[in-house]
Amino acid sequence: MSRHNGPSEQSSKQPVSVLRTVTLPENTKAKRYNDPRFDRSMGHFNPDLFKKSFNFIDDLQAKEMAMIRAQLRDRNLPESKREQLQALLQRAQSKKHQIERDEKRKTLVKEWKQQERELVAKGLKAPYHLKKSDLRRMEMVSEYKQAQAKGTVEKLIEKRRKKKATKQHTQLPFKHD
Repeated sequence: MSRHNGPSEQSSKQPVSVLRTVTLPENTKAKRYNDPRFDRSMGHFNPDLFKKSFNFIDDLQAKEMAMIRAQLRDRNLPESKREQLQALLQRAQSKKHQIERDEKRKTLVKEWKQQERELVAKGLKAPYHLKKSDLRRMEMVSEYKQAQAKGTVEKLIEKRRKKKATKQHTQLPFKHD
């Protein structure tokens, strides 16, 4: 469709304008995709219901970890495969520990909020929002209480002392000769 004896294609020598018009065929309609995570019609996210619904995944992960441990007991396993399995097991264990820590933290915060609400409702206290440092302190206290119940307080204190000593040692200035 050339106009007035002009070229059928535009020359590549001419710069393309910034404000170019795009024409779509008339029968195509732009599709609109909705992400179900942010779509209001999908309802609200309930973490407790989600955990209850997908609880079977924890069982599957536990079985997978048991299978990996069983494979690691095999004496004929090549060293490279053994290292891969150990790394996989370590990753799964650390993920499990992180989930457990998060759950403990959530229960601590939930209990604290409940107590705070009761005190505010009675008029004994002004509303207070938990800081990260306070949350860490609460976690340490609960960890200490658990260690006291198990009888491993000395071990916990020694572990913390070593951690603190290592941290201080790394912060010391490096001596140049």
